[in-house]
Amino acid sequence: MSSTTTIEIEGLPPDPTTISRNIDRMYAHYKKQLIQLCKSMDYFCLTADFWTESYTVFHEGLSYCGLLLNHVDLEFQSQAFLLGCFPYEMENKRAATIRSFVDDILQSFGLKLDEEKYIMSDNEPTMKCTFSLNCKRIGSSDHYLNKQLQHAFTSQMIDGEDVTCELAQEMFDSVKHTVSSVRRMHKQQNLSKK
Repeated sequence: MSSTTTIEIEGLPPDPTTISRNIDRMYAHYKKQLIQLCKSMDYFCLTADFWTESYTVFHEGLSYCGLLLNHVDLEFQSQAFLLGCFPYEMENKRAATIRSFVDDILQSFGLKLDEEKYIMSDNEPTMKCTFSLNCKRIGSSDHYLNKQLQHAFTSQMIDGEDVTCELAQEMFDSVKHTVSSVRRMHKQQNLSKK
């Protein structure tokens, strides 16, 4: 850089060491502010998502829970807060255990699910059962659409009725065949020429 170049100090990213020294303190500060805000909320909607990471190095099949809090403030401004992505290390994945896990996390933020609160989750039977009591569960529209597309492209029958999507299924099968052929060709290119 030339000596005539001026740089605003605010534009420089902090050193990773500086970040690592201060990140826990900043997290505690902002969490305290969020807890104060949560205590003032009469209504909110929680989005819960559970998944299992099957490709972890040290532990096979670690499970996680992501919780997102949605709220409309008194000025009708939509607010969304990621409460966190929490490792799910409970003994089982039954509805009562999952609900207890989510309730404990919410309690740490001063929140509680009741008949006035909404929760959005996927449409799996375990999630339906987990959030069927003391709150209003909303099914995820993404999951509904995904299931419809899955049935249209792969199912032969749904509830005893024929799926009449032959053209879509033929196209889907052709695309799958083309993709697998292209992948195989790419793998073959990497093989030795001998």
